[in-house]
Amino acid sequence: MKSYTKIKRASLLPLNNQRGASGLEFTLVFPLLLMVTFGIIEFGALMFDKAIVTNAAREATRAVIVYDYDGTDPACSDLTTIRTNTQNVVNRWMRNNFGGGNLFLINFDTETPNITVDPPELVNGEYVLPVTVGYRFHFILIDIIINLLFNGAWSDGIDLDAEVKMRGEDQRLLRYFVENGCT
Repeated sequence: MKSYTKIKRASLLPLNNQRGASGLEFTLVFPLLLMVTFGIIEFGALMFDKAIVTNAAREATRAVIVYDYDGTDPACSDLTTIRTNTQNVVNRWMRNNFGGGNLFLINFDTETPNITVDPPELVNGEYVLPVTVGYRFHFILIDIIINLLFNGAWSDGIDLDAEVKMRGEDQRLLRYFVENGCT
């Protein structure tokens, strides 16, 4: 009879030692859960900023192709005016509520977008004007974690670029830019 009692007690013994198991499981799984959650948030912020940059490029290109110069003969200075107007449209589009203040982007850096208005190109017999808007996205939380774990090995961010080409409504103006080598 004594051997039966010993077997019974031995089988119940592991059940009594499970007290800290749930705490240990939580300690192991919780950091992974946080990384996945913050990864989803960071990816959403990245995609939002990419959409803002793309829309800014589209709006700037639209402002460029409907540019109404004074009706006189075109000049290379019109391309400079177009570039200035493009920068104003992009900056206005990327600012909160279309007026001053912080950038509308989720990224909290104060880095300004890179705006490039290239000379017109001839595509399928019509002139198009390419506009490129670039912005460097810096992760918020992932960057901090990676800097802590890997001693600053990855902190440059990701370039978000959008290039838009639209056919110019005033082909005469764009043709002038190409024929006279305006850059």
